[in-house]
Amino acid sequence: MLTVEVDIARLYDNVRAVKAKTDAGIWAVVKANAYGHGARETAHAVKALVHGFAVADEREALALVSAGIRQDILVMGTAPPKRLSLPKNIILTVADREGVLAARGHAARVALKLNTGMNRLGARTEDAAGLYQCAIDAGLSTDSAFTHFYAGADETQCAIQHGRFLEATQAFYKKLPLHCCASNALTLPKAFHHDFIRPGLAMYGCGYQGVRPAMRVYADALQLNRVARGGHIGYGTFRASHALTAVTFRAGYGDGYPRKKPGERREVSIGGLKCPVLGQVCMDMSMADVSGVGLPGDGRVYLLDEVVTADELAAKMKTITYEVLTMINDRAERVYVHG
Repeated sequence: MLTVEVDIARLYDNVRAVKAKTDAGIWAVVKANAYGHGARETAHAVKALVHGFAVADEREALALVSAGIRQDILVMGTAPPKRLSLPKNIILTVADREGVLAARGHAARVALKLNTGMNRLGARTEDAAGLYQCAIDAGLSTDSAFTHFYAGADETQCAIQHGRFLEATQAFYKKLPLHCCASNALTLPKAFHHDFIRPGLAMYGCGYQGVRPAMRVYADALQLNRVARGGHIGYGTFRASHALTAVTFRAGYGDGYPRKKPGERREVSIGGLKCPVLGQVCMDMSMADVSGVGLPGDGRVYLLDEVVTADELAAKMKTITYEVLTMINDRAERVYVHG
């Protein structure tokens, strides 16, 4: 079995660490099942520390409401609502007149999304005042205005977008709460923070100093094989370059553990030591070299832990930490511990 172990205490401590760096309120980003950590459990773990929660769509918002979350929930996507009447703590994002009209009759509250340079979602900055008035005319309560930085670690690029954001929001400055920072609030000046920040990655303990990973992923060892030099391992043409002991463990691309890219040297953690993944990842199983290492008593093979971190695995896979955290699907069991 493949298991995702989430440390509830670390989630809480990470949010406290973020709060210590800002005077702004916090929208905790729990979209994509809280980056693989479990949205319901994460929300309940940190709700005492945050203003509300941010999700991608209406379905994710309703799932939080069903889980007993009563704080505000910001839907950051702009798809038209499907449910006739949304709970009052759900705030829809609008970016144009059509979005405002679609929200009317479904939700009582909206947030204005402004495009300051990312060119993904949002009203043009010159249309911000008109969008605000449109929401008022439609009888909707406008809760905030926000944008998103495309180069979160680059203060110079963020400053350009921030300037556009300030100019666009002059018509309702101090009338509406503003927010534009995500986890990059930990590295950007407080002048960028405004009324709220929207931490995601930092809450899960990755990418920033002062936070610790809250997720470990481990698989059960299934079998040990002594492989002679030249012996095949797995599908395809991979052969052992020397005699070795291979462990087969229960994780594959069917669980969201992706196949290796050409030239990729991936590792897992066994007994606190790094062990290379051998050959190609299969649908349900993978193999690793445990020569001279052996297996610990619990028989666990860690895909992610303190030895093989999400940041490190992302670098090996030539991708980003966000993708690593969200890659393990619902075939894995998720368990929750407290420290």
